[in-house]
Amino acid sequence: MRLGFKWGRAWRQTLPREQLLPQFIHSLSLRQVEMFAFEIAHFRGSKSIEPRDILGGIYVASVEFQRFTLYWNDWRSFEDLAFEQCGVDSPRICYWLPAFDFRKVPRKGLYSPFDHKTRSPELNTVYSTAEEMARGYAAGASSDLPILTPEHVLIAMLRHSELEISQKLKGSGIDAQRVEAALKQAMPLR
Repeated sequence: MRLGFKWGRAWRQTLPREQLLPQFIHSLSLRQVEMFAFEIAHFRGSKSIEPRDILGGIYVASVEFQRFTLYWNDWRSFEDLAFEQCGVDSPRICYWLPAFDFRKVPRKGLYSPFDHKTRSPELNTVYSTAEEMARGYAAGASSDLPILTPEHVLIAMLRHSELEISQKLKGSGIDAQRVEAALKQAMPLR
């Protein structure tokens, strides 16, 4: 027991303080989106989670779908995008049921959807851009840690025009100003 404690202390002393502390708080809604993105990637048979899986997770997450339809001029184009490009091939309820079954099974420790799947390089670039934006929006906030939301990830996808999903998003009629306005109001920080 003592050996583990000493090792833990030595490990903590070798790493800089910035690496030990969390840099961002993932909002509850982003964690739900990531959980469904994990499922979509799993159903596709992919070993990594891609930006299109995150967008599909936004569509599947029940509360997120209602909130995110406000960012499109026509919500049906968002639904079409999810079915055609994001690997969503079933009604949203078909994704919810396995997620609720998963929650019933007791687990030790914390679970992250990225525990068994890696992020694709494209998703890593999207997340790094989203984290920079969250840091910028949190500069005037009272919270010590920036909160990363699905809106940050959505805007980051739009800013990376080299991604195929970014082109599809722009073509679906999304209103980027509405998303940016929601972030500036800090309204959807759940």
